[in-house]
Amino acid sequence: MRPRPLDLALVLLLLIATAAFVWPLYPAFIDGPEPFVLGLPAAFAWHVAWVVGVFLLLCAYHTLARHGEERE
Repeated sequence: MRPRPLDLALVLLLLIATAAFVWPLYPAFIDGPEPFVLGLPAAFAWHVAWVVGVFLLLCAYHTLARHGEERE
């Protein structure tokens, strides 16, 4: 069975999110805990933003996948 483009997009999203949490992307955008974002240290705000973003995209994936199954 061939993977659907939506499934491939989900895998790509999870790889990018993993890279954002660790070495390749994290130090490029966050330079220590000093600047504050909405009252949170920048390092913590970075992680919270990615968790919320991935959650919203997973909700969208679930809705789109379920909508695609109803069509079939």
